[in-house]
Amino acid sequence: MAPSPPRNDDRGENTQPDVQSRVRAGLIDIAPILFFTLTFALTHRVLIAVAFALTCGIGITVGRLVRREPVWRALGALGIICLGGLLASRTGDAANFFAPGLVIHSTIALVTPVMLAFGWPPLGLVAGLVTGEGTGWRRCPIRRRAFTRSNVVLLAAKVVILSAEIPLFLAGRTVALGFTNAVGPAVHGLGVLLAWRVFRRTTGTHRCAPGKTAAAAPDLSSSPDPQKAA
Repeated sequence: MAPSPPRNDDRGENTQPDVQSRVRAGLIDIAPILFFTLTFALTHRVLIAVAFALTCGIGITVGRLVRREPVWRALGALGIICLGGLLASRTGDAANFFAPGLVIHSTIALVTPVMLAFGWPPLGLVAGLVTGEGTGWRRCPIRRRAFTRSNVVLLAAKVVILSAEIPLFLAGRTVALGFTNAVGPAVHGLGVLLAWRVFRRTTGTHRCAPGKTAAAAPDLSSSPDPQKAA
């Protein structure tokens, strides 16, 4: 009997980022930020800038729902804009418009090293949700190492962004913070591409065969009873 050809594991391929989709989504995500920043730079009125940002955010959300894009992304982005607009309006400080995003990204930057230390890279968890694999990748040492290394690259990109945004936020430099925040998706996109290269370089030609990612446990039900054997 001729040996069957090796089966490729498509789960690793499904983690490849769709560059065009990410670029388009990134440009859409920064539109409310640019509207807020430009409006505030021209008028220096927090309420007017917030109104323009919310109008843009609502329009983007409706457009995404019409195109049947993931609801969580549309509503999540709109929620951050609404919360930031509320903080900026209540405090009168335009820089607070960016506070929710800074808190979220700072939390991720703090939690990620802890998860990496315990062998649970967030990138692997996200990939498991997207591909439907769950946490099966953890049974493969090569893929677990690949997710960890690529996640370190993404963490480095996030730290670079935060190292520029946090000082601007503390100094109250709203316009500079807004334009820096708008550049953030481009830096993150570059980090995604580099992380994907690291993932592919680490995995190489390795493919996890179905059911072979963990050592098979012995079937005790079919083993002979030592007393009967005696």
